[in-house]
Amino acid sequence: MTPISIVLNVYDGSVQGVFTSQPDVEITLVDWDVAGTDADHPEVVAVRDALGRTRHAFVARATPQPLSELAGSDVEAAIDAAELVPN
Repeated sequence: MTPISIVLNVYDGSVQGVFTSQPDVEITLVDWDVAGTDADHPEVVAVRDALGRTRHAFVARATPQPLSELAGSDVEAAIDAAELVPN
């Protein structure tokens, strides 16, 4: 069985794109680095951690694109340079 390949393109701390070898993959992004983000933003949630502190996280679904969308991109060039080949 071939494993599912997922490529996350992150730039300046933000996910710019998600690519996958399987179209039926559901991806949820949880980003704890929300300093400077409006706490009232609809995708920012408050969570109590194990020590009882309130922490904020940005939580959103990421809509993946097919791996074929990477063809000719800087992301593909970076993967090639690292000698990694997504399935």
